[in-house]
Amino acid sequence: ASLYEEFLAAVKMLKYKNGEREVSLITGELSCDFIKSLTQELEKVCNGLKVNVYPIKNNFFGGGVSVSGLVVGGDIMEQLKDKKLGEMAFIPSSMLRAGEDVFLDDTTLEEVEKFLGVPFGVMMNDGYEFVEMITGEELEF
Repeated sequence: ASLYEEFLAAVKMLKYKNGEREVSLITGELSCDFIKSLTQELEKVCNGLKVNVYPIKNNFFGGGVSVSGLVVGGDIMEQLKDKKLGEMAFIPSSMLRAGEDVFLDDTTLEEVEKFLGVPFGVMMNDGYEFVEMITGEELEF
């Protein structure tokens, strides 16, 4: 709930100047609809912003596992290898081991970046950071 409230406040503060920008958000299946609703709101207020949202099916732990925190690097690489990601992709910090750039399948974030050919940003569960990272714009408080 706080992510959504922070997101709404951040959108009101935003003065989007970046113009054409395409990025991708990678998430688990469970939170996909919620994330898509946020990115659609951002696209409405940010002329030229395109956000691709890619839910990852969890093949590593089994298809019944749909939370973002158990998505692994191998599944991301396999499912996004032919997808258009734009200039950058973002994942929630919960996908990585605490304090490390390593997924639960021992794949590193660097390996995923090299395989997919785009830099990755890691987001905390924070609505302000969500808006800043997706838009590439710093909010003025």
